[in-house]
Amino acid sequence: MAEELREIFSAYVSPQPRESYCTGKFSVGASIMGKNFLSNNADINIEFVMDSDCESAERFAFGNTPKVMAFFMADLYKDMKQLKNDFYWYCQVQMYMKNNKADTELRNHTHDEFKNRAKKLYAAKIEKPFREMFDKCTVVTGQTTLSSAELSSLKGQERYRKAMEKHLANVYPYASLVNDKSIATTSDELRSHILSSVSPDYYKLNPMSQAEQQVDNYLSRSFPEMNVRDLVQRYAAAPYGWNEVCTLYVLTELVRRRLRGFVYNNNPHADKQVIANNL
Repeated sequence: MAEELREIFSAYVSPQPRESYCTGKFSVGASIMGKNFLSNNADINIEFVMDSDCESAERFAFGNTPKVMAFFMADLYKDMKQLKNDFYWYCQVQMYMKNNKADTELRNHTHDEFKNRAKKLYAAKIEKPFREMFDKCTVVTGQTTLSSAELSSLKGQERYRKAMEKHLANVYPYASLVNDKSIATTSDELRSHILSSVSPDYYKLNPMSQAEQQVDNYLSRSFPEMNVRDLVQRYAAAPYGWNEVCTLYVLTELVRRRLRGFVYNNNPHADKQVIANNL
């Protein structure tokens, strides 16, 4: 049944294995009735909840994890007995078709008959009710639910995209701190920035950005020295979700302010070109 539900919802909302938000790119996993699709060990997960011990989306949210967004349809689906019966029969036909080859004329005739009946049932009584449930259901993001006002009257793909945008903003609330045109996002931009000259008064006249403050505060609470790779991984994860080049840019700004320094091969005075090449 999970496979058939996947076909229904994938055709309606087209979930993708990767999502972009601010400067970061994140892997997406999806699950229906305990079966996983898209990416494994994903940064964020989407659940199409058709069955749950929780009687409401609010109760489900109470035990939910931050990176999971759930389209909670269990409360709507539980009382749709006719839809459940029709869908069960449809799934049985699909399973029969997959497991039994049409290797005789009689069996081929049987296949065609069941196939046509299932196709008509799907179009008349299955596809539309499931789509309507998706459009009406409560969306859970982490331990909160999205209000009707937040999703307005959006349906299908537009509803999914809006919910995904809200979910990414909840999982990565600090992502916007480096979403600035002045911050390098490519290796070439970063290298040029490191090698460029700057006036002595520039950093006196320009206060630290919020991103710089976040990193500087963390370093102040940490060990005297930290590996750059560890910092990049930390700020790529929730609640930051920063592109690795953006994190490196913030570090170079702290170095330029003479608040921090890069050490390469135990040399605290490595040439800018060496730093640029290795970052």
